[in-house]
Amino acid sequence: MGRKNPVQPSPGPWVHSPAQPEPIHGCRSAGGSAGSCHSSLITAAVLANGAAIALSNTVSFMLLCVVFASVMWHTLVALVHLVRRRQQLHRLLRRLDRMEEATALCRDASDHHAIKLRSVGITALTVFTGVAWSSDFFTSGLWTHSNYLFPVWLPVRLSSSASFWAVIGVELVIVVMCFTLQIAFDLLQVGLMDAIALFQERLTSLEDGLRHLASMYRALQSLADDASSFCSVPTLSQHASVTFQLLVGLYVTINMFVSAYSRSLVLTFVMFLVTTVLRLAAVSATGSALVASGQRLSQALVGAPWPRHTTAAARFSVQMLVEQTRKPLNFDGYGIFVIQKTTMLTMLSFVLTYFVIMLQMKV
Repeated sequence: MGRKNPVQPSPGPWVHSPAQPEPIHGCRSAGGSAGSCHSSLITAAVLANGAAIALSNTVSFMLLCVVFASVMWHTLVALVHLVRRRQQLHRLLRRLDRMEEATALCRDASDHHAIKLRSVGITALTVFTGVAWSSDFFTSGLWTHSNYLFPVWLPVRLSSSASFWAVIGVELVIVVMCFTLQIAFDLLQVGLMDAIALFQERLTSLEDGLRHLASMYRALQSLADDASSFCSVPTLSQHASVTFQLLVGLYVTINMFVSAYSRSLVLTFVMFLVTTVLRLAAVSATGSALVASGQRLSQALVGAPWPRHTTAAARFSVQMLVEQTRKPLNFDGYGIFVIQKTTMLTMLSFVLTYFVIMLQMKV
């Protein structure tokens, strides 16, 4: 990691300005009304599903309803969060564009290869699971009330044969919304982490002087902190939802195997759980890659051949920069945990432990 003598660069376009951002015309009314409509529809589905939970006759059916409720709750949290903070998201994306321009000289043809593969994988898995779940319903031939895409309670007036397909149509819209919003947040989360990891990799080959490098890293650190803060609440909801789905879903799967549920329904439910794990694995792998890129940057700074004849101020700046990079940039879930592979392994061990306890207690 070569370095030139320290220079006095002019402020670059990557530096975050505290000035007020320009307004996003038309976004508040159009995005707000559409988001309110979508959130109202999902809220109604959550309430109908909650009523089904309260009126369920068996523990197995109740737990199945709870799994679907956790999916919709996370979707609702992500939707409300993205709608309410959409202007902050626009500002983050503009800062990413400026950082991309500032590090363009270090660009490589394979920079975005990993994020493309993860994006295609997450999207393909989710779409395949949604199609499989819907196909199982439409090919089952059991098109009667109480047999819906997901369990809900309906008033008597909506329990007639004439309203059945109307209910299925609304449920299909809700299912598409849930899968689409979860894909959207997963891709946003993975994209932000991958972009910041990429910028850290580019800084290891930057040769524009110490002050320039320090300024770039401060701007990147500020961007990473703001991006992590933006994703913090949905990230907490995401991990809590996946943990709950796995813990309860595994128990429900065992009960479905020993009960009168169709094997195709059991298979699609298992596919849903596997897809959930793989999606979180992709997010966790990206978080670990972000931490690893920060560690490589810190090691590159420590081992860099800095000029021997430098001022005391320059040596102090080098020490400060090295200390700043010792703590790698990361994304967290509301300050409770860091997104990385070890967190997912801890979560899976928790799920396995309490799953065994539930089996022993015969809940």
